[in-house]
Amino acid sequence: MKKFFSDQEMLADALFSQRRITESYNTLSNDCTTEAVRGIMLTILNEEHQIQSEIYEEMNKRGWVSNQSADPESISRIKNRFSGEN
Repeated sequence: MKKFFSDQEMLADALFSQRRITESYNTLSNDCTTEAVRGIMLTILNEEHQIQSEIYEEMNKRGWVSNQSADPESISRIKNRFSGEN
């Protein structure tokens, strides 16, 4: 029996794939030996980030991702933690 994936499953897989792709292009751009090649890799990286953003926005419109607002106290606490303030 053939199982079909739901739209949500397909978009989640696409988002996961885009995250891996951007990681790869980021690594490749760091390892380029010439500025010309690095520029090409960075252009592709930017395009891949745009695709990732579009997939995320589509999932968000459909209510398939959760966005939580942080309270100001939590933001301050985390900011202080990473800035070395106690």
